[in-house]
Amino acid sequence: MFGRRFPLLRLFGFQVRADAGWLIIALFVTWSLALGAFPAIVPGLSAGVYWVMGFVGAMGLFASILLHEVSHALVARRYGLETRFITLWLFGGVAETVSEPPSALVELRVALAGPLCSFLLAIAAMALGLAVDYAGLPVAVASLLVYLGWMNLVLAIFNMLPGFPLDGGRVLRAILWQVRGDLYSATRAASRVGQGIGIFLMAAGVLVGLGGNLLGALWWILIGSFLRRAAVSSMQQLDIQRVLEGVAVHRVMDRVPLVVSQSLSLERFVQDYAFVRGRMRFPVTQGDQLVGYVDVADVRAIPEADWPVRTVESVARPPSPSAVIDPDANGAEALRRMQEADATTLLVASDGRLEGVVTLDDLVRILGVKSTLEGGTRLAALRAQELRR
Repeated sequence: MFGRRFPLLRLFGFQVRADAGWLIIALFVTWSLALGAFPAIVPGLSAGVYWVMGFVGAMGLFASILLHEVSHALVARRYGLETRFITLWLFGGVAETVSEPPSALVELRVALAGPLCSFLLAIAAMALGLAVDYAGLPVAVASLLVYLGWMNLVLAIFNMLPGFPLDGGRVLRAILWQVRGDLYSATRAASRVGQGIGIFLMAAGVLVGLGGNLLGALWWILIGSFLRRAAVSSMQQLDIQRVLEGVAVHRVMDRVPLVVSQSLSLERFVQDYAFVRGRMRFPVTQGDQLVGYVDVADVRAIPEADWPVRTVESVARPPSPSAVIDPDANGAEALRRMQEADATTLLVASDGRLEGVVTLDDLVRILGVKSTLEGGTRLAALRAQELRR
């Protein structure tokens, strides 16, 4: 769903990052507020004041979006759902959880948290703006607060549209889930509504363009296109989870992995293992017992001049739940572990004994096989980059 992302900050323990397109939209919002919106709302001020208002207004808008997503993440955390990232993107933000909610009621509460936060922010900002105006303080400050109040109200209303993955779509999914007792069926129905709303917004954009408002038309079309694509992507990810839940790790792992001795020099490791196999992580064993693993990234941190004299043992990490999985675990759990650790390889072990290695490519391969067996229908659209988000 996203392009290249970069970290911004940590908030309440959540890693906040931004899509590269967010920088473009932040500049565009500042420009449009400074040269268009605020001069029309509050005429007679200097250009410098309008640019300050534009910048503060844009930052306030994105802070509002961030608080909207943090509300989702905090409620999700309350019910044991871990949030990987909060990502600001071209038209808003999203809190990325690592798993689906355990019940329809939890889904409903998590979905409503964001719009409720935006609604409360809208009331607070408007009330504060009116108070500032009543107190005779600078009109620019009052106008900024009222603007942020209206934007939060729009954010709450827009997100309550009943199309998945918008918050309103998640509310619809929760209701359908409760009625039907089937998360998959509920997600498919809500996703179709989301795709329909996306197409409707794109069609509305075309009509707006025919009316002469080309910039407005572009916004409607871009938002509709993203919503439609996000709905399709969300359904595809659920398809991926369903397929991988039915596949045990031991069925797809490499049973004869390339293992590394603790006494091997880093120079030989790079030449004989990393370059040959092209993997980022290798098991380190003593006999058939797993004693740790070595990551290429850890070797890269060592000066190359030291590689001939440093051994694998000096950089190897001990086995950990983020790097090791049981052979009877399912593929969906393996994918979740990879996403949590931002890794593409897991070591498979039982009672401390190395059984094999499973990679992201192994999971992608089984999805391709499943697609072929099902006639190349829906699963044919699942691509490796959807897993690497």
